[in-house]
Amino acid sequence: MSIITFIAYGTRGDVQPAIALGKALQQQGHTVRILAGNNFANWIQQHSLVSLPTQIDMQALMASEGGRDWVEKGHNPVVQLRIMRQLLDKHGMQIAQDAWDACQGSDLIVSSFTSDVYAASMAQKLGIAHVSAPLQPTLITTKDGRVLLNAPLPGRSSWIN
Repeated sequence: MSIITFIAYGTRGDVQPAIALGKALQQQGHTVRILAGNNFANWIQQHSLVSLPTQIDMQALMASEGGRDWVEKGHNPVVQLRIMRQLLDKHGMQIAQDAWDACQGSDLIVSSFTSDVYAASMAQKLGIAHVSAPLQPTLITTKDGRVLLNAPLPGRSSWIN
């Protein structure tokens, strides 16, 4: 069957859904690999899934001052994007390199919010399929509810809508 690689950068909330979906896919005969912080390796392996190494400890990154600022100031999209840019300026190349290495030999890449930006391009370059599996609504067509990028202007739900 297929070799499926999940890019699950982030915290437990990013990894746990990949494990759940990965277990179901494995039961269907697929080989499932998950790229996540090394602190999740044992947990992934306990579910008989392949844990792929990363040079970045995403849990530590999210617990850092910049990571905490990003989470705590998520209601202000301008500040949130500035903080995200600072984190990516510092760690982005290594994150992308780890993902590129992990996706070699895959038939399918499954990504989410933390990796969608580059996962689709990697899949295209490798000539393989890509599926985005967002863990929360990111695009909302109404003015109600929270989205990842809230609008800086009153009366708008997000920059996207």
